[in-house]
Amino acid sequence: MQAYGISRSSSGLTVSYMNARKHTHMIGREAADSEGLLTKDDIAKRLKLTRRGIECLVARRLIPVIRISRRCVRFSWEAVQAALARVEVKEIGRR
Repeated sequence: MQAYGISRSSSGLTVSYMNARKHTHMIGREAADSEGLLTKDDIAKRLKLTRRGIECLVARRLIPVIRISRRCVRFSWEAVQAALARVEVKEIGRR
């Protein structure tokens, strides 16, 4: 038996449910933000790229990814920033 609740916040709708073991789970943007894990769309929006651009960065192993399942991936914003800082090219006086 599960009980559902929907609440509206500034970041959109949040759906929470309580399962039979009395643990509360949150689904939606607030859950991802509280855990520090972001979706492919969230990372794409923050980096001003497309979903395909993020997939290319993951395939080239330029940004770290957490694979929950084959199709479900999440990202840590701090880890993505650190990875991109490592591959940053600092140019010195172009001619």
